Amino acid sequence: MNHTFGTLEFARYRLLLRAQDEISLPPYKGSAFRGGFGHALKRVACFNRGAECSECSCRHNCVYSRVFESPVPADANLASLNTYAPHPFVIEPDLDPKLNYKPGETLDVHLVLIGTGIEYLPHFLVAFDELGAWGIGRRTEGNLADMMGLSRSRPRTGRGRYRLEAAWHVGPWGERPVYTGAKRMLLDPGESLTWEVLSSTVNNDATKIELEFLTPVRIKEQGRLVSQLQFATLFRALFRRLSALAGLYCVASINGSSPAYSGTPPQIRSDRLNRVGMTVDGNPLHATRSDDPESPRVSINRMAMGKDALRLVENARNVTIENSDLRWHDWERYSQRQQTRMKLGGVLGHVVYAGPLRQFMPYLLLGEYVHVGKNTSFGLGQMRLRRVS
Repeated sequence: MNHTFGTLEFARYRLLLRAQDEISLPPYKGSAFRGGFGHALKRVACFNRGAECSECSCRHNCVYSRVFESPVPADANLASLNTYAPHPFVIEPDLDPKLNYKPGETLDVHLVLIGTGIEYLPHFLVAFDELGAWGIGRRTEGNLADMMGLSRSRPRTGRGRYRLEAAWHVGPWGERPVYTGAKRMLLDPGESLTWEVLSSTVNNDATKIELEFLTPVRIKEQGRLVSQLQFATLFRALFRRLSALAGLYCVASINGSSPAYSGTPPQIRSDRLNRVGMTVDGNPLHATRSDDPESPRVSINRMAMGKDALRLVENARNVTIENSDLRWHDWERYSQRQQTRMKLGGVLGHVVYAGPLRQFMPYLLLGEYVHVGKNTSFGLGQMRLRRVS
């Protein structure tokens, strides 16, 4: 077994939202939740509202900047990354085709947090609660300026409000509650999953697997998005993503270095906490868990990483496509931040791969949680693995 990612750490949560007004969501719900979540998180976390994030002196210590803008720290030593890093979270929208919700109806949103991102769970819950007060979905009246007002009364934007009713930690062996909306209390956030734990749940002696891509997968090869995914192309993209996440949020190398994003998590603005009133084990929420020097982190040998990656990618060429019904799916979203419509098409469908797959199974299992390709924070690149033989 390859030991590159050691005890890579992540956790998955299910959030139950109950509509208070009529909610009308776009065809791909992840776009609405990710965009709305970003605005809400900035409102509850930003202490320097007048500054651009790229110019703010607090950006490397701000929870919004860390998890949403994700600038690459200067000392991260990850040459394959550009200015911005992959986010330490994935928002997985409900894949139910239902788009319109009446008051009282519920919908689920899953949230995957990676490495030090797990420590921001209270911040995520506060932001989702704030988004619920603000409202989400298509506007039927009002304008963008109205979105600046946040109250529990009917929003002038015409967006539908919801209430964050509960949240559960989701693991291989079931669910356990981590948040109750009735008491507005955060309970034990649950055990994180690691590479070793996840790998132990499956038999690695696979020679044929089926992957189902549940949301559009956007992978580039030689600068162009691909519509047919050779296994080597898929694995290269997945390995690159896992490497970046490990180096930025999970790494504790053999020389004892910390993740590029580490330290005590930033606080949430006190005025937002007073409105939300959330508590952790009965105490007012002011910060998340402090770093625990004994907590598991990724054991990664940077010197061996390059050789391991090259060897694995080369071996991936021996895995071939046996059957495929992959198809290209186009969709668009409007980016409020960039003031433009963005095309975010990708590959959907099933593909059966055959060949010596044993060494790749742990990576593919991780991929089910952290997704693969571009725009994963929207929930794109979600895949489901099934062993055929």
